[in-house]
Amino acid sequence: MFRTIVGHRRILTLLSRAIAHETLPPALLFAGAAGVGKRRTADAVARALNCLTPVANATLPPLHEHDEPLVLERDACGTCAACRRIERSVHPDVIVIEPGDTGSIKIEPVRDVIDRAAYRPFEARRRVVIFDQAEAMQPPAQSALLKTLEEPP
Repeated sequence: MFRTIVGHRRILTLLSRAIAHETLPPALLFAGAAGVGKRRTADAVARALNCLTPVANATLPPLHEHDEPLVLERDACGTCAACRRIERSVHPDVIVIEPGDTGSIKIEPVRDVIDRAAYRPFEARRRVVIFDQAEAMQPPAQSALLKTLEEPP
């Protein structure tokens, strides 16, 4: 949920607004140093997109005494079946690709997720694919993903 993420207030507000107005681009890239919340933010986007009982106009408390609280146009409830399944990483339409035992992401899982992305979501509103540690992709996997992003099915 966006409300549980510390910092990145402007980005969270923009993401929330884009989801509420259905103007989120088909691909997002979260870049930054390790531990800044990229994966947590990606999970929050997946939940907000697929929450069964989304929260409208959720507020983020002010960071400083003189600041105004920020309003998130849409956030996930965190308690519905979809939110709980995404949290447990068992939702069929939220796919996480991570480095394997070798420490890299090979082309097979990337090809598999590209094939699955061509079909409609099984039960969610939107299918979400999260590439955690995408920098660990081997060059053939990078090329396959880039081609799909440039020319979606």
